[in-house]
Amino acid sequence: MDEAILDQKYNYDFSEMSDDGERFFRGGRAYRRPYGWNRIALNVKDKYDDAEWIGGIQSVIRTDGVMNEWPVTYHGTKDTFAERIAASGHHIDKGNRCKFGRAIYSTPDPAIAEDYATTFEFEGQEYKVLLQNRVNMEDTDVVAVTHEDYEGEYFVTANEENIRPYGLLYKKI
Repeated sequence: MDEAILDQKYNYDFSEMSDDGERFFRGGRAYRRPYGWNRIALNVKDKYDDAEWIGGIQSVIRTDGVMNEWPVTYHGTKDTFAERIAASGHHIDKGNRCKFGRAIYSTPDPAIAEDYATTFEFEGQEYKVLLQNRVNMEDTDVVAVTHEDYEGEYFVTANEENIRPYGLLYKKI
C-alpha cells in the first residue's frame, strides 16, 4: 500500500479491547468502536476542504461528538477493493448490491460489515478487512434490516462524495 495515503499518528489497535459499556458518539449518532480490529489511519487532512466532517484533527480519545462531524460507518469488502477505496474513495459504479438503489452501502455496526468482508491470506495468516468511514447524513437513507441473529441498519449513501473512508481495519481470523 502507498505510504502517502496513510497517517500512522492516528492508527489505533482495538484488537485486544472489548466493550466495557462506555458509550461513544460521532455525528449525533452512537459510534460502535471496532473492538477486535486494528485500524490503519488514512491521511485525510489535506484531501478535503475542511476537517469538520471528521470532528477536526485531534489526538485525544473522546466519547462525545463535535459540531458538524459525520457519523461513523463500516463497509466490508474484498481486500483488493478495500485498498482501492482507501486510495481513491468509494465509487458507486463499482458496487453490485442495489437492493435499496444504486448507492454506497455501509453500516454503523462493524459486525454487520464483517459479514460482507471476504477472508484473505497474508504471510500464512487469514484476515478480514473493513473500511471505516464518515457519512454525510444529509445524503444518506437509513434502512432497518434483520441480519441473521440480530437487527441493524444499513446507511445508503447516494453520492460517493458523501461517504469518506478514513481508516482501514483488519482482523486476524
